[in-house]
Amino acid sequence: MQVSQEVNFEHYSISRYDEGEITISLPLSKRHLKPTPGDEQIKTIINSEVLHHSLIIMPDRLIEDWQPHDINSLEQAHFDVLLPLQLEVILLGTGKTLQWPNPEVTAKLTALGIGVEVMDTGAACRTYNILMADQRRFAAALIMD
Repeated sequence: MQVSQEVNFEHYSISRYDEGEITISLPLSKRHLKPTPGDEQIKTIINSEVLHHSLIIMPDRLIEDWQPHDINSLEQAHFDVLLPLQLEVILLGTGKTLQWPNPEVTAKLTALGIGVEVMDTGAACRTYNILMADQRRFAAALIMD
């Protein structure tokens, strides 16, 4: 499903979500040239990345190697990378369906005043782009199952 038609050249945005696949539009500072297969003289500008694994995305940062593969493997420690960032809210995309994490997993975030909004990954992708337009301090932690 197409998530957003708007293009934001300064931040990471989510342009498309399909089950098992998220297309991330890269900010201008992260775009690069790649040789076109078969003709190294021609180069293509890489504007986006297609990812097939769990990730954390923020307007100014992309963490591609987030470890949980499903809601059952999610642990409190998976959020430790976000604690120093003084976020207002974390969108937790739980895969193709909405699944509630164990409350112990998010207890530390809640105690620190960080909101955790749980939704399926498709909804989290759409919500990410809305919050990005509002310039809020947030992250989307997206589980790809």
